[in-house]
Amino acid sequence: MKAVSWLVTALSILFLQELKLKIELEKQRTCHKWANAFVFIIMSHGDEHGNLRSSDEKMLNINDDVLAPFDGENWPIMQGKPDISHSSLSRR
Repeated sequence: MKAVSWLVTALSILFLQELKLKIELEKQRTCHKWANAFVFIIMSHGDEHGNLRSSDEKMLNINDDVLAPFDGENWPIMQGKPDISHSSLSRR
């Protein structure tokens, strides 16, 4: 049986520009070339329209601004590999 291991990065309390930069930097990490899968979990405050609120109170659309950069069309290195994304946005 083959062992499974995960490389985990946790980010917290990000301003809008920091979050966008972290998404782009994550896509450039070389470990994704040999990775078999990608899991992305985000927990934040949001609203009823699927928008995420950054630490500086700016809004991003969870699908367009946060999850879409990680799909196969926008991230070719992960095409054909399983990915899991989960978002938990509390309304305040």
